[in-house]
Amino acid sequence: MESTLTIRWRIGRDDRDILRIDERCYLDRLTHTSLAAMLRDRNVIAVVAEDRGHVLGYCIYRLGGFVIEILRLGVDPRERRNGVGTALIDRLKSKLMNQRRDTITIETPGVSLAAQLFLSKAGFTAEARPGDVIRFTFDLEVDE
Repeated sequence: MESTLTIRWRIGRDDRDILRIDERCYLDRLTHTSLAAMLRDRNVIAVVAEDRGHVLGYCIYRLGGFVIEILRLGVDPRERRNGVGTALIDRLKSKLMNQRRDTITIETPGVSLAAQLFLSKAGFTAEARPGDVIRFTFDLEVDE
């Protein structure tokens, strides 16, 4: 069956799916309240990856000066290794020069090996941070 994966802006009815996926991806899962609070920031944007009307993944990110900071990135565990996460990351990479930004960052827990491997494969470089956190950075100038 051919994939019809699309990346689109998040709308209110997506929140239930975002929270469901988030619960399966993070130990510190989002709640309706924390998701709403995060999205109230005018610099925070959420997109979803959708296939045939089903939300398979999401990305919540903040636009900074020259940086796009990924706050949350989640893919339904049943859809991993099917290109959903890559499509979400590629969407952000395509926005770098258009928005005069050159860097994407995301922090992951040191115990999240799957996320670390995924981000490394996507061209991000890792830097250890205090508190068992790893900061991954994609720099357009280095990677293009």
